[in-house]
Amino acid sequence: MSPLARFHKLDPHKREGILSTAAQEFAQLGYEAASLNQIIARSEISKGSFYYYFEDKLDLFAAVVHHYYDPRLVCDWALIGTARTAEEFWDRFHDSSMQSARLAMAEPLSLALGKAFAQIPKELWEQGALGEYIATVMAALGECLVHGQRVGAVRDDLPMSLILQLWMAIDAPLGLWTFERWEEASEPERLDMLEVTLDIYQRVFHC
Repeated sequence: MSPLARFHKLDPHKREGILSTAAQEFAQLGYEAASLNQIIARSEISKGSFYYYFEDKLDLFAAVVHHYYDPRLVCDWALIGTARTAEEFWDRFHDSSMQSARLAMAEPLSLALGKAFAQIPKELWEQGALGEYIATVMAALGECLVHGQRVGAVRDDLPMSLILQLWMAIDAPLGLWTFERWEEASEPERLDMLEVTLDIYQRVFHC
């Protein structure tokens, strides 16, 4: 059994405490500057216990991100999958994305974690549990985009693997741009930022 699998079998109250403590550290300092020793001390567990449940700091960060950002929220397949035209696809993709963004950004801790995630070095994106998490997100997004191709909404002149890579390359700086401005922005300005982001995706990937 992997360390992370053992962590999921831990008492829910204890598990929540570790994730909450780690989330606060990552949110305040970012991934690079976050202190694993501080997280361990504040979680009131031993180093031995930590390494029983996690491989390293990246493994812990992946568990925190997965806890606060359900990868299934990237696309509401029950909504998007019913689209039968290109117009319906982008309308429903818009509604799904706005709903997910509002849920994620309504909580200040989630907002700060999103910023920390956007700042993660790209060479770590394919490693360990974080790589598995991102792969799950990409699989959900890919399912939606393939459906978009079927109904004539998403360009099909490029392989889906490349479309997903381009999507991620655009998503990271857009996410960071949004996170850095979100706290000081008014509600209308926040909605405008989300609309700009979605408009860019549609302009790049529409047929």
